[in-house]
Amino acid sequence: MFFDDGVSLGEIEFTDALVAGILVVLFVGVACMIAPRSRFDGGKGKRCVTKATLEELAGDSPNVSLRLDQMRMFNGQDHQKILISLQGTIYDVTSAPEFYGKDGGYHVYAGREAGRALGKMTLGQPEHDEDLENPWKSDLDEKQEKVLRDWIKLYKRKYPVVGVVQRGKED
Repeated sequence: MFFDDGVSLGEIEFTDALVAGILVVLFVGVACMIAPRSRFDGGKGKRCVTKATLEELAGDSPNVSLRLDQMRMFNGQDHQKILISLQGTIYDVTSAPEFYGKDGGYHVYAGREAGRALGKMTLGQPEHDEDLENPWKSDLDEKQEKVLRDWIKLYKRKYPVVGVVQRGKED
């Protein structure tokens, strides 16, 4: 094909099989870089959730396990479902777009772990972003813990639990 007897470059011998293998790796790499993103990731390069997870969320009794980066998809824009997590428990708040939808006052929590920020009641304050970016940090005082417990009671009463957040090593 390319070389009759193989070609040597120092101690490396290039044969047809080796050259073909290199070409395949290059082709696949280029194809992956230019291919459109999955329809499940909103074209933004986020990690995808599986079709099975999406189907389970559409079922009667979902019990999904999502990483925080996967949760971000469920903000009412990248995906029609709106999920919010409080202390690792995921609630489906799709039924309240007036609060959590694009124009809702609590949209900032859509697709996020919001327990720390809600417990501290920092919405509109400078530290709010840090509370959302570091949701597992344990710095709530006694009063804030009570506020968070009250939020959790409200969510349990109003919204179905659909799963849990998978915490990784970086969390």
